[in-house]
Amino acid sequence: MIRSGWFPGAACVLALGLASVGCAYDYAPVCIDVRDRASFAPVAGAEVSVSNTRTLNPHPPKPAVGVTDLDGSVTLRVAVYNDIIVRITPTDGPAQVFSVPHPVLAGPTGWIRPVRTAGGRSPTLEARVSQGLTQ
Repeated sequence: MIRSGWFPGAACVLALGLASVGCAYDYAPVCIDVRDRASFAPVAGAEVSVSNTRTLNPHPPKPAVGVTDLDGSVTLRVAVYNDIIVRITPTDGPAQVFSVPHPVLAGPTGWIRPVRTAGGRSPTLEARVSQGLTQ
């Protein structure tokens, strides 16, 4: 005989189990090259954070954060899940935000400008996003 309290408890356990299945994402290396828009010089020391676009996902992929090297480049492991949001904060300027398809799914981008900057300032950076080399 099934007791009246059994079904809601089982439903909660099942829902939690199904929600945890969504946490298993594939991650791939993504290379972000950053350069000054006016001089085309590489931007070293910029903080780069990458997250994935999402809607109503209680368990989104983990974001990735790094700093560009002397060549203005950083490679991060990013979930292969929807488009990616790249936020670049140079040491001497405002954060700038780029939204692009994941390069593993759509291929590399050319040099792109940000979709917005902090405080509505003029964009000063360009970025190129490509699939990183496997090490």
